[in-house]
Amino acid sequence: MDDLRERVLISVVRYVSYGVFIIPLFITRTTFFPYIFGKMLVFQALVEIGGLAWLLLAMMSPRYRPSWRNPIVSSVTAFIGVLVISTFVSTSPQASLWSSQERMTGLVALLHFWLWFLTLHACFRSSREWDQFIRFSIVISLVVGLYGLGQKFHLPFVMPNATGERLASTLGNPIYLGIYSMIHVFLSGILALKATSRKGIFFYSALVVFNVAILLLSYSRGVFYVFLLSCVILAIYAVMLRVKKFSWAAVAGSLGIIILLIFGLLWIRSPAASAYLSKTPEAFQRVITRNVVDNDRIALWSVGIRGFLERPLFGWGLENFNLVYYKLTHPTERGAHLQQAWFDRSHNQVIDILSLSGVIGFTAYAAVWVLLMGCLMRHIRKALSVREKLCSAALLVLFGAYFTQNLTVFDSPAPLLLFYFLIAYASALVQQSSIKNDGVRGDLSSTHPLRSRPTRALIMIGSVSLAASLFTVVVWMPLEKSRLGIRALAAAGQNRFTESASLFQSALAGKTYTNQEIRRHLAQSALEGVSRLGGMTQPLSNLFDLATTELEKSIREQPLEIRNHLILAQLYRVKGILAAGQFERGVAVLEMARTVAPFRLDLYYELLEIYKSSGDGSKAEEIQKAIQRLSVSN
Repeated sequence: MDDLRERVLISVVRYVSYGVFIIPLFITRTTFFPYIFGKMLVFQALVEIGGLAWLLLAMMSPRYRPSWRNPIVSSVTAFIGVLVISTFVSTSPQASLWSSQERMTGLVALLHFWLWFLTLHACFRSSREWDQFIRFSIVISLVVGLYGLGQKFHLPFVMPNATGERLASTLGNPIYLGIYSMIHVFLSGILALKATSRKGIFFYSALVVFNVAILLLSYSRGVFYVFLLSCVILAIYAVMLRVKKFSWAAVAGSLGIIILLIFGLLWIRSPAASAYLSKTPEAFQRVITRNVVDNDRIALWSVGIRGFLERPLFGWGLENFNLVYYKLTHPTERGAHLQQAWFDRSHNQVIDILSLSGVIGFTAYAAVWVLLMGCLMRHIRKALSVREKLCSAALLVLFGAYFTQNLTVFDSPAPLLLFYFLIAYASALVQQSSIKNDGVRGDLSSTHPLRSRPTRALIMIGSVSLAASLFTVVVWMPLEKSRLGIRALAAAGQNRFTESASLFQSALAGKTYTNQEIRRHLAQSALEGVSRLGGMTQPLSNLFDLATTELEKSIREQPLEIRNHLILAQLYRVKGILAAGQFERGVAVLEMARTVAPFRLDLYYELLEIYKSSGDGSKAEEIQKAIQRLSVSN
């Protein structure tokens, strides 16, 4: 009976894992942020199912329990543990815990990634199982790439591409697609090296070429240059492996490749090449001629470093870079460029970790990378065949490429799915006993401590109840609220304000992390309704009152999120034209926001508009002078 349960449960984990690889194909058109939000909800639901099956397996047999002595497992777990502590001392714990529909990388999401990592590590140890997963993932990458090409050629059954010439496919962002394709170039190459038949070699080599093409068509500068450098490093290593003894010819050839690459890149960026490049597509010119790092990103990195210096121990908390940005960004850092957007990332994963989790989180994060790379290098040294060394080296270079490209961007859900899969794969590789036995976990008759049927039944009931509760709170409720919010927004856009108000009320009933964004959409739809109609109607006035009430709740829940203050002040200004006392409320809200973001020009401009609308000329003049002082360039 136990053997049957074991086979059923391991099958559940296996098929759930296959389901995770399909997630990049999901687009939820009936929610906010269709390329991110729905994917993560599906991922969390699948991981909760797979994690429950794994916990039951671990309860039945010790061989399904994690190897905590594995340095990769212990370091990843320690890093997640530090993030849990950081969330408790966060400047905005709610944001750190849940994140937003747009990002979906808060602590709850990271705990799900960690659970999937542990599940994979504990349940799959044979190279055959891992190769099957990799094979399935690269087939999915083929579908993702074909979908992107369908967008490029405007096929009617695909969602239109909003990024111009740059492919984004089902991931919604060209950079995410570039990272996703780069990972699958290496994974396809690994399987090509392992293939023993001509058909297999041809198939995987074709997928290498295809994913390279998709990477190039995403026109992601940072990913492109990192990929190029990684290929050179891997090629040089392959040459050195083939040369049994030290060879000056091999060294000279390797240096020649590097020098040729450097001079080629320098020539491409020189004025002499401009005549040739002007004939190429604009998106291609973007990759070749523009800097990988622009001044705005450098300014954001500086803001992130200053944020770390303000809270050096545990940082500001996950998902709170926007608070660092509000407080420490001055208009003169980069003209008005940083002031014209709402940045919630520094566009450098290392600086994000440093500023948001402090020196303790950064140390834990660095330990993951040092141990991961060190374990893989040790595994390469112990490998017996050239093919095995090359496969492991390709994985090592892939991790290096992923880390390096993250110095100009940040982690996002689709690449993170693959990253946590890959570190689980690496943890399986470095366990020498598992590798030698090709995944045989031990004697099937191994005893386990949970022999008591009542104890096992109690744990099973508790686990199922917990999984059901998590599914309701983490997946089902946010999904339903987001769908209602989209319907409410559509109704408001068609001037059906009574229906819109009813739908917004349903979407905001109860406490979920979607409320903050839905409330902002509610307020924006009310403001746009006034602009569209040129005045106020009773249904629109009711929507305005609802928006005002809900945004006041948002400020009480997250007092440091100044976007809520700014939009609420705009509501008060519009209402102030019709009713007394509203202008003063708008001023009070903005003054509160200025204590959080003393240099944010949007707040001053809105204050200026309120004072002008209320007829207070002296105050308007005072604010105008303040704007001029802030706008003076250093």
